[in-house]
Amino acid sequence: MTYKPVLSGGVLLEFPTLTNFSYYIRYSDSLSDFSAQDNTNSVIRTARPAFLGNGRKVQWLDNGSPRTENTPTNRFYRVLEFR
Repeated sequence: MTYKPVLSGGVLLEFPTLTNFSYYIRYSDSLSDFSAQDNTNSVIRTARPAFLGNGRKVQWLDNGSPRTENTPTNRFYRVLEFR
């Protein structure tokens, strides 16, 4: 996965997908929050809705609402892939 800041104040993620797999983006403002692998950690958020992979690289822009709660200033990401 690659990510880069964009001039408008967001972050652009780019990553490969597999055809007919579903993808969620999880994010947090703290890297240490991702060390807990449970879903009860309230500071780890999941952007919705999930999207379907197409076998190619996709780009996902985090520039705040409605996908995420606010515009990222210091954020960490995890891509979840489901069959």
